[in-house]
Amino acid sequence: PIELAFNQATEIPRVAERIQALVQDNLGIKLTLKPMEWGAFLTYIRGGQDHQMFLLGWNGNSDPDGILYPLFHSKNWGAAGNRAFYKNEKVDDLLVKAQTTIKQDDRKPLYFEAQDIILKDAPWLPIRHGINSAALSKKVQGFKIHPLNRQLLTGVTIS
Repeated sequence: PIELAFNQATEIPRVAERIQALVQDNLGIKLTLKPMEWGAFLTYIRGGQDHQMFLLGWNGNSDPDGILYPLFHSKNWGAAGNRAFYKNEKVDDLLVKAQTTIKQDDRKPLYFEAQDIILKDAPWLPIRHGINSAALSKKVQGFKIHPLNRQLLTGVTIS
C-alpha cells in the first residue's frame, strides 16, 4: 500500500477518499489515508524522507517565477516549497537565468525550457485542480473570475 497524507481542512478529507477509491478501482493500488492536523502535516512533508504521497495546493502568481522557482529549484527543498526534493542542475540554471533577465520576451524561452525538463523528469504528479467559481446577483456588473483565484473588485459595480 501507498500512504497518502493530507491535512484535515475543509474538503480535503473527501478529496483524499475520492482519490483513494479511484486509485484502487482504476489501478488496483491500495492507498492508506493519513489525515493530519495542519502543523503536523507541514512538519511531516517538509522532512521528505517519511512521506510517499501528499495532497497540498499551491497558488502562484502571474509571473512564472512565482511558481517554478519555489517548487522546482533545488535551493528550496522542504519548507521553502520544493517538497518533492527535486534537483536538476539545468532547471536550476534556467530558473536563475530567467530571474536575472529583464525582458519578458527573453525570459519566456527559459521558462518554457525549464517546464519541458520538469515535465519529462516528472518529480510530482498533479492529480487535482480546483475550479474557481462565483455566484453573483444580476445587480453585480464588471466582475470577472481571476485565473489565480485572486478576486479583483476594480471596475465592479452594483446597479
